Amino acid sequence: ARVSLRIVPDATIRVLEAAHGSVDLIQNDFPPHFLRVLEKRKDLVIEQRPGRNLKYLVFNLAKPALADVRVRRALAMAIDREAILRYKLAGLGRPATGVLSPEDPFYEPDVERYVFDPAAAESLLDDAGFPRGADGVRMHFDYKTSTDETAVGVAKVLKSQWAAVGVDVTIRPAEWGIFFHDVQSGYFEMYSLTLSAVVDPDLRAHD
Repeated sequence: ARVSLRIVPDATIRVLEAAHGSVDLIQNDFPPHFLRVLEKRKDLVIEQRPGRNLKYLVFNLAKPALADVRVRRALAMAIDREAILRYKLAGLGRPATGVLSPEDPFYEPDVERYVFDPAAAESLLDDAGFPRGADGVRMHFDYKTSTDETAVGVAKVLKSQWAAVGVDVTIRPAEWGIFFHDVQSGYFEMYSLTLSAVVDPDLRAHD
């Protein structure tokens, strides 16, 4: 006869309420590592299917180092996407090759892809004029993110992977309102967000 919608901001509490039967339905709102625990319970049903969400990185090209395409390519080649998917997203995802998912009729699989290659990343950074200093660091960036547990976890992995090629990153989590205001204002060096339900190759349709 009716549906009662509740907002539960804390991810752990959402999981506990589902486990204890305090809620009947939660859609797409669990940290990935919790799903592997909950799917073992016989009193819960978890349905999974390919999604259309896209996690992406944004670089501020007003920053001189990030304006150099060699630096951006090096950062991309220093990322082990498979490790992030396996260890931080519990295998619930796949490397993106573009904005559209493989299920989309406009998907194009024949595109350039960045493979995990730290040695090539270091070579690009050397060519761009950013050698390692005495402390092993080439450059420093601030990485902004929300306080979402999964987002921060992924940021920590990126920080570690970039450190391996001499790029030092400071993670700056912020409450959503502050974070998004900084993003819209251009007050960032790099950040990551999720684009939801991309179904049209004309992204202006999502504005």
